[in-house]
Amino acid sequence: MDLREADLSRADPSGTDLSRAVLGRADLGRANLRQSILRGTNLFDADLSRAVLTDAKLTAANLYGAMLYNTVFGNTDLRNVQGLDSCDHVGPSILDHQTLSQSGPLPLAFLRGCGLPDKLIEYLPSLLNEAIQFYSCFISYSTKDQPFAERLHADLQNQGVRCWFAPRDIRGGKKIHEQIDEGIRVYDRCC
Repeated sequence: MDLREADLSRADPSGTDLSRAVLGRADLGRANLRQSILRGTNLFDADLSRAVLTDAKLTAANLYGAMLYNTVFGNTDLRNVQGLDSCDHVGPSILDHQTLSQSGPLPLAFLRGCGLPDKLIEYLPSLLNEAIQFYSCFISYSTKDQPFAERLHADLQNQGVRCWFAPRDIRGGKKIHEQIDEGIRVYDRCC
């Protein structure tokens, strides 16, 4: 079924079998996809903002470049979904504990894009009975190297390495040199 660029906004295809359908660049904003079967469905660049994907079957679906905002992933297994790390997060989305539990490790870019705080992301493995990544890094740099340091920080974070990074981690009201000293002591590596 080829529904490329179709306007299905506010549609209610709940419970429908859309397996292997092509919904690339389709507008599914506010669509009710509850209990829909989307196995192998191609949703590249589709607008899924405010769509409800509760109890949806997404095995081998392709979400490459899909736009997400207030998208509801409830009791949905995202384990074999392709392109999660490349979704376009216009704003936060909703991931319930059942989705997190069923899906196993999800890409860091996806979790952050959905609006999960770094502290929760950091503790998710222990909450889901997975091995915890203990390596961490303190990034020190001069202002002339800031673009490189920002790229390094993003790459390390995307690989699951916790990083202390001044633009993000300096807290107001506390002396900067004390925060830097603490960061050097607490983190495993300095670079």
